[in-house]
Amino acid sequence: MTDLLERPEVVRRAQARPGQADGRPSLGIADSARVAALVIAAILPFGRVFVTRDWLPPVLAAGILPVGLLWGLRRLRAPWWVAFPAVTVAWLWYAAVVLLPSTLWQGVVPTQNTARVAVYAAVQAIQRIAVVPAPVYPEIPLLLLAITGVWWVACSIAVLSLRLGAPGKAIICATTLWLVPLAIVPEGGAPWALSAPLLFCSVLVILVEADRDALR
Repeated sequence: MTDLLERPEVVRRAQARPGQADGRPSLGIADSARVAALVIAAILPFGRVFVTRDWLPPVLAAGILPVGLLWGLRRLRAPWWVAFPAVTVAWLWYAAVVLLPSTLWQGVVPTQNTARVAVYAAVQAIQRIAVVPAPVYPEIPLLLLAITGVWWVACSIAVLSLRLGAPGKAIICATTLWLVPLAIVPEGGAPWALSAPLLFCSVLVILVEADRDALR
């Protein structure tokens, strides 16, 4: 014990935290998968907001992709000033490809027309929220709003859980995302069917961090 305390601080951290020689946790695909599952569980109540299920693929992908991207950037040890622009560009490109493919050059590269149509769609979405009662059809303006919100909340969840080691705060973000569609459409059957996945995934995320604390 005395020998350990007399060693340099970096060495003590490396030995006290297995797999964390640089003071940052060693993360695997399983960690990212648990966070992605938490995001998916938080997205499920959006089924109350939209009439059809056409919203499901684009919104689910908007929750999963940033988690995977941030995990990859974490593995590459990218600093925050690289990760943030990368996530922002990925969000803009994903929204354009999924919702506004006809405005892209060669179906891949966003153009000036893409930006103009996106701004118009955002304005339309804000106006429709005030006048169109939910549930609504998954039209492009409303999907743009949903994708944007889900993307950035998923980013917050991933950063808190994977980078900052704060699963409790990540679960609070997920719960906030989970509550938004329930606040918009409070009436609906089987509320336990929506809460059970969120609780289960929250427990998984917390237990993983508890295991790391036990190793430390």
